[in-house]
Amino acid sequence: MDTVPDIIRLMDAYCGATGRSRARVSTLIWDHGARAARIAAGAGYTVRTRDRGVRWFSDHWPEGAEWPDDIPRPAPSPGASPDLPVRYGRDGRTPADAGRANPTPSAENPTRASPASTDGDAGPWGVGGAPSSTDAAPGGSAGGPDPWAAARLNARGRIASPAALCRALGVSESAWANVLRYYADGAPRELHTPRRHSPSANLLRVATLAGDERFRRRQAREAGLRRRFP
Repeated sequence: MDTVPDIIRLMDAYCGATGRSRARVSTLIWDHGARAARIAAGAGYTVRTRDRGVRWFSDHWPEGAEWPDDIPRPAPSPGASPDLPVRYGRDGRTPADAGRANPTPSAENPTRASPASTDGDAGPWGVGGAPSSTDAAPGGSAGGPDPWAAARLNARGRIASPAALCRALGVSESAWANVLRYYADGAPRELHTPRRHSPSANLLRVATLAGDERFRRRQAREAGLRRRFP
């Protein structure tokens, strides 16, 4: 019996519910970001590898997400804590609720700022507020998907759909993985600037202006520069 589809189906369902990438989840499970891709491509693997994956998914399966009926689910380990689905936040808001409270800039209202934050944290459009009319989204194409709409945050303050953002900007999802690996807070190049107009630079600009919580230090630095050089 071929069990490869089971693992990949579980992974894709989990990724769809949490917004994580296959590579990230593969790293969390097996300490190897490429293993899931290799399994999906038909590479061999051991029963231990499969069982470790299924066990991990059972322990971390998001509340409200549907486990495939035809895949046996082991009982979660004692103390296991379900991961947070994209559609649920600590405050109970959905992304749609967040969007109503903090509208995405549009042609009719390109500079509408998010409500003021009382704790100094970045709002959905970053410490500097919503992107202004001069903050044109990099990449993309005329008549194509709107990068700012694709940059909508989930209730955890992270890009809700990195895949949609990558499509809107016309870059590969591996570029997003590189941005997180090298330019997020605590990463080796967290305050460095990628080569201008590169896929990493375009993704990093949108994620920073959108207020993704993984780039708080960069947002704070840019807010400081805007105050000094308005």
